[in-house]
Amino acid sequence: MAEYTAVKLLGKGGFGVVYLIKDKKSDEVLALKTVDLDKASDDEKAFAEKEAKLMRGLEHSHVVQYVDSYFKGTTLLIFAEFCDGGDLQQFLNDSVSRIPEDLVVCWMTQVLSALEADIWSLGCVLFEITSGRRAIDEVSPHLLVFKVLTVGIPPIDKLYSKNLRIAGSKMVDKSQEKRPSTSELLSSSPFSDFIKKPKEPLSIMKETVFVTKWGTDQSVSNIQKLIEGLFLVISPLGKIIISKDSLAHYRKRKQKGSHVQPCAVDAVASSAVSPPPPVAVNQDKWDNYHVKMPCSPRNEYFDDDKGGSSSFSRRWDLIHETLNKSFADIDDLEKAINIINKANAVRSRFTSLRHYLTDCNTEKDLEEFLTTTLPNIRDLALALPTLFHEPIPLLKQGSKKSITLTQHQVACLLANAFFCTFPRRNSQEPQKEFCNYPDINFNGLFQDQSKRSDEKIRCILHYFMRVTQQMPQGKVTYRRQVIDRFPKWEELQTGLSKLTSSSDGTIEDSGQGMLQVLFANNHIGGSLYESFVGQQQARLFMCPEMIIARLFTESLGEDECLFMTGCEVFSMCAGLGDTFTWLGDRQDMTTRDEDGHRQTQIVAIDPLHIKNYKAQFQKDCLIRELNKAYTGFFNGDVPPAQLPWVVTGNWGCGASGGDKRLKALIQMLAASAAQRHLSFMTAGDDEFRGKLLEIHRYLSDRDFTVGQIVQLINGYHQEIIHQKRFGPRTNVFQFIMSSKD
Repeated sequence: MAEYTAVKLLGKGGFGVVYLIKDKKSDEVLALKTVDLDKASDDEKAFAEKEAKLMRGLEHSHVVQYVDSYFKGTTLLIFAEFCDGGDLQQFLNDSVSRIPEDLVVCWMTQVLSALEADIWSLGCVLFEITSGRRAIDEVSPHLLVFKVLTVGIPPIDKLYSKNLRIAGSKMVDKSQEKRPSTSELLSSSPFSDFIKKPKEPLSIMKETVFVTKWGTDQSVSNIQKLIEGLFLVISPLGKIIISKDSLAHYRKRKQKGSHVQPCAVDAVASSAVSPPPPVAVNQDKWDNYHVKMPCSPRNEYFDDDKGGSSSFSRRWDLIHETLNKSFADIDDLEKAINIINKANAVRSRFTSLRHYLTDCNTEKDLEEFLTTTLPNIRDLALALPTLFHEPIPLLKQGSKKSITLTQHQVACLLANAFFCTFPRRNSQEPQKEFCNYPDINFNGLFQDQSKRSDEKIRCILHYFMRVTQQMPQGKVTYRRQVIDRFPKWEELQTGLSKLTSSSDGTIEDSGQGMLQVLFANNHIGGSLYESFVGQQQARLFMCPEMIIARLFTESLGEDECLFMTGCEVFSMCAGLGDTFTWLGDRQDMTTRDEDGHRQTQIVAIDPLHIKNYKAQFQKDCLIRELNKAYTGFFNGDVPPAQLPWVVTGNWGCGASGGDKRLKALIQMLAASAAQRHLSFMTAGDDEFRGKLLEIHRYLSDRDFTVGQIVQLINGYHQEIIHQKRFGPRTNVFQFIMSSKD
């Protein structure tokens, strides 16, 4: 007999407790599940005994190995192999790059060969492995069933082979009869191909140069960290004995190579993203097509303080000298920014920044800001020449370009915006060089005296506190899209795509895996630093990496939009307008793609600002809004079946003054023309949610085309144009539903 000791508590469940146990002589570790059946019903006792018998009967290289089981009084003890490499979720969390197809096929083949698996559930697992996100992320059973029956499981990314995508699609077919069996799957490609030429997981990882933290000290499933982090156990079980025969049988199976044991993946393990390359000296462009960088040799100012003489001096030298001094108080910070902006328009006191730091913080918090956070922001800003080795292009009107930056680079640019170092960006007066770009320097934010200025500044400083404590190692891409050809809306024969709607939640919280709509201005962020906080402003303060788009994105044209991929959420906020409030830190758990982007994509589309209710139904206004929404929804590079849903809401309503029924119809029509489905968030308006689903059902059941619906909206305009009263007698939904089929 071998004697073991319970050393750590691994976890608890509704029916039992799991311990990590260790052999007193050999230090061999096992997992022990204990089930107290003292007060259990006969059914519960039978279930527990059945579990032990089931494990005893399973002997497969891809099933956790059973060791022994017996009763100790009224407690059932089940001994099993301890999986010291962590579970699949931990492995996915450790993964920096996309899971290689060979590794995916290897795992799926192992599961299919080991069990008579639930094929639909296994299909969901396959989707999660390949996408890094859950197939369905719903807690409510009703919503879960609704999504399964209506939306279904999204297709596997096109980066994987056609055969794997076909297999995945069949596995999650809504009809059970159409789903393949395990034997059918194993006899078809790509699983049959793998069976003919099998490989070990570690070999695949090394061959594909798979980037992961698994098997390293940084791994979330690192066994030593796991053991050190668990609670010590004073075992209530006394001596834990396992028969030598059971252990011998278990060890014999292990020696046959039942499992690949975890080890350091030295050749492929690395940090999430390598640091930016060293700067190539003097790689600078000072022209109308690139960002004018603060560290550029041509960023000069007229210096008349040199002992009575006057000359041009490099502003970066001034910035470096000024910021490398200590900051004793807010006056020092204000003075430093004013010195940096010699000959520029920044000469006012930073009322809102001063109020936030002195009136909204304790003396201890203020000291922490001045001695730690502020110097860290300074160091981040001054790293500009070493983090950028080539100029940043401007995303000018009409240009189909994209910019990819590391999160470290974005943070550095934002730190320079904090100190207002970007040249020629402190004025948006007509005829000024950057009058068609949003402001980027934070002087406007520091002077904002609106009710919500404290909350805005809190978001920004929290972001800097986070990134200076631990810099995120990912990437963000900003892409300007220009559409050359639009549908002929009144002639379009396309039917409506699918629609779901919810009155609970927000676009950012409910839109994981979907294309998320930002209710933008033609200048990204609009008057971001001043007064009003709408949906887009709130999103930018929660995700400050979106703010940097203002540095290089020219005002959006009628046929343009901006995509932002990989922006991380740093703050939890609530409310809009005068109720906008910072609630606390938020850890963004969205998975990253193989390039290091958070798998969040946001599209900024700007609606018209409506001053007259009837005018928005005019044909030119209607077509403009249809084209703008279509610009944001269209993606000609991806097959329609693989396009993610669009998640949106009351775009163009609120401060923009649009009719929410019309704007909802416009987005439904644009999504249908772009061959995408739509998820609509009604911001707590359950009545409108019902009306929206009703009109969609009415139109879909009668097979209305996009063109016919556009014509009905035109008809509504003719109906109301001559009405003298401001508000019409019937709204556009009522008009459509009263029309003849």
